Amino acid sequence: MPIPVSSDILSMLHNPKIRRFFGVVTLCVAAIATLLALGFVGVSFATDNWKHISVNRNKLEKIVKEQNNTKLDDEFVQDYRYFDRVEGIFRVCFPMAEKPARINDDIYLSPVVQEWCSNIDYEMILNHGFLPDKLTSNGKVWINLARATIASFIVYFALMGVACVVGLAGCWGMSSGKLRATSVLTAFAFIFATSGMGLFHATNFYERNMVMDERLEFFQTWSDMLQECTTYNLGWSYIMAWFGIILTLIAATLYGSSGMAIKYSMSEIAMGDHEEVVNRAFENSVQPGEYFENTLRRHGSMANGMQLHSVMHPSLCPPGVTCIPPYTSMNEEHDQNSFHKVKQQPIFFDAHL
Repeated sequence: MPIPVSSDILSMLHNPKIRRFFGVVTLCVAAIATLLALGFVGVSFATDNWKHISVNRNKLEKIVKEQNNTKLDDEFVQDYRYFDRVEGIFRVCFPMAEKPARINDDIYLSPVVQEWCSNIDYEMILNHGFLPDKLTSNGKVWINLARATIASFIVYFALMGVACVVGLAGCWGMSSGKLRATSVLTAFAFIFATSGMGLFHATNFYERNMVMDERLEFFQTWSDMLQECTTYNLGWSYIMAWFGIILTLIAATLYGSSGMAIKYSMSEIAMGDHEEVVNRAFENSVQPGEYFENTLRRHGSMANGMQLHSVMHPSLCPPGVTCIPPYTSMNEEHDQNSFHKVKQQPIFFDAHL
């Protein structure tokens, strides 16, 4: 059952000043959502808790002791795949007490997260040509997906930066056009961020199921016992990224709504002010009680001394008043027989019926 709305509420909503107020409030909420979105996505992009990888070391230790293999014993102590870890876009970190042994300083204390980390080997990807040599097709696909993931988020931050500048200019000047441009830029940033999340999932899928290259040391190249003792989960950095992306979409919608509300409210306010000026000119230019017959309102001269013209049929014009038939130019002679003819000429009139 619809909720009845009183006429006072409807009239309040149609008030242009109330609309402008709601437009300003919406703009403030959009600005807050933009800052929160940048904060969430920025923190998630910089941190390393996108994936939580848990390894059952107790079970692995029993298996390693039973096999009595020296190489396997060294891997159990030194290889990072045998330890609990969190993985981000750029680094692999070891927040637990057990950490792999440091070999050639490949593990360092990260100043960002204050944990022992190791960089994901993007130097091999970037410093040896566009693609490494002797790599399978799935390995090449994984490399391109990883690059595209990083590029998508970089474009997101670039678009959000431009949107913030344009939005600040729109807020300062209350420009509906700049606010709508901000909405479009934020919407494109949302598209690139969503694409980055999709590419992250595609990269993870290829890493765990498709790539068989020994040099990349992905899941399918591990021993059976290591695969059985390893579990993957999504981390809080991944969840925070989605929160920021959703806030980006909300900000884009609010920027567009605010721009449209301010545009219509300002046009309505300007129209109301114009009508008030014209009505005051009528009141000041016509003596009280002075009306013309066969017209819908009284006539007189404007405050600037120009003759006030009325839009009506010439046969109804009172003496001394110039009447402009609809769709007729002031530069042409008025033909009463062509009153209903539409001409492609500009129309100018100083008063409304």
